[in-house]
Amino acid sequence: MLISPDADPAADRGCDSFAGAWPAIEAEGGEDAGYAKTLGDARKIVVSRQNLHFTWRNSELLHGDLIQAVTALKNEPGGRIAISGSVSVIRQLLHAGLIDELHLLVHPIAVRKGERLFDRRRGR
Repeated sequence: MLISPDADPAADRGCDSFAGAWPAIEAEGGEDAGYAKTLGDARKIVVSRQNLHFTWRNSELLHGDLIQAVTALKNEPGGRIAISGSVSVIRQLLHAGLIDELHLLVHPIAVRKGERLFDRRRGR
């Protein structure tokens, strides 16, 4: 799993919300505890320009070049790589041909500005 808060401190709070919510849900033992344990057990690689400290188990900061690191991850044995977060990271991985499949979660909100996932000018 890649979590990509980018360089935006507000986005880092999004990363923190994963780490703040799921361990507690697992510890409570409710109906979502099994899923929370699966997330906790998964290797989590965070893409950020900031030096972050992690409290959620199996979390680490990606070091080095994003494209090289994801290429290496794809060549490792194991399951799928899931990405949650940054449009800029997704764009870089799409451009490098490293994304095999997209599952988009669309939230019904209207925003007047912001980054687009697909750049109209490039025909992508």
